[in-house]
Amino acid sequence: MTRIIRKMIGILLAVAITATVGTAAENHGSKKTASDGAEPSYMGEPLSYWLRFIQDRDKNNMDLALDAIRELGPDARSAVPELTQIVAEPSAPIEIGVDKRSVIAFKIRSILLRSDAIDALAAIGEAATPSTVPLIQWELTVRVVHRSIRNTADDELFVDLVYRPEAQFRVSVLRSSGISTGALLSPECLHS
Repeated sequence: MTRIIRKMIGILLAVAITATVGTAAENHGSKKTASDGAEPSYMGEPLSYWLRFIQDRDKNNMDLALDAIRELGPDARSAVPELTQIVAEPSAPIEIGVDKRSVIAFKIRSILLRSDAIDALAAIGEAATPSTVPLIQWELTVRVVHRSIRNTADDELFVDLVYRPEAQFRVSVLRSSGISTGALLSPECLHS
């Protein structure tokens, strides 16, 4: 029962945050729309340019493309289907005690990509309402599973991944690998 209540609180919190961020983005006033009705642009490039990076899952330009969408806010409404697809993609939970560090790094990058897509949807605001069901499904998705913890590092990794906000994922769990506290999980850090 407590678990269900926690999930419901999480969902309500996610909806409230999404609404707040969406409203703030709408009021930000940083629209890059041409007055003649042309396609909105960011850093001199049209929205379609940024959407290609998202469609191609271009790792080198994905962050910048998502920044563009967040900056464009409601004018980036045509990005909603792509962003919704990112959120809705199937994902396997991180299995502590089973997954290798490189697999954990891959899964964390996937979680962070979804988090960034959700932020972009929030910036778009009301036009992103078609993404509501995938957003709720993602909120209810199990992201970390406690399988077979064999050492202190795995136990600490589990605690950090479960109890820290997913947008941060700056964990101090790789002490056994010599990684300093607060290290960002990256493929380099997780090879052990």
